[in-house]
Amino acid sequence: MPHHACDHEENRTKVCLVCFKKGASTIEIKEGKVLCRVRQFYIENYDPQDGHMPSGICSRCRNLLLDIETGKQPMDCLPDPFDFSKVVSPSVATRNNPSPSLSCQCMICLVARSNPVTSKLGKRFSTSQTPTPGRPPTACTPDTLPSPRPIRVCKRCWQPVGRGVSHPSPCTASDARDNVIQRVQDVPRAAEILSSDVIRQKAGTSGTVTLATLARRGI
Repeated sequence: MPHHACDHEENRTKVCLVCFKKGASTIEIKEGKVLCRVRQFYIENYDPQDGHMPSGICSRCRNLLLDIETGKQPMDCLPDPFDFSKVVSPSVATRNNPSPSLSCQCMICLVARSNPVTSKLGKRFSTSQTPTPGRPPTACTPDTLPSPRPIRVCKRCWQPVGRGVSHPSPCTASDARDNVIQRVQDVPRAAEILSSDVIRQKAGTSGTVTLATLARRGI
């Protein structure tokens, strides 16, 4: 019995969004809790209709997102989201090829058509230059950095929160100040811009500047 030739949209459902691997237990990400977990813990603005991304997720990665939601696993066990627009180019219909999606050569379709190289479907492994199941190469330049995973932050003190991260309870205005200062110090250019702006506002027309300093213990 001949096999049905799958088009690009059908192939998207066969490839896992997280591990970028073909699996027999892969389901389509449509709506409900699976889509909510993908947006909450992996790609915040994920659109199941975006043809540049897989629309499937394997059982291993589904269970991994569930474990993160229930606190059994930390978020850093997930790989960084990949910018699939850099490696996936769905074919466009032409006069000579009116049904290009049936012969699409994008990475999603190549992975979906390939035979699994291992019986352990849905598990990540190192990638090679050939389009075998597994995540695409993640070497990035500053202009093609992958989108970071969403981070939960306390709305009172601006500190990242999560499994294994200590957090004062209750947090205070001093905690918020220290956390904001730390974030600014992590970006020297931003610290310079902010400092010059504050000095300019403080100076005004009097030419006198009075600034608060950070109290340090032992000084």
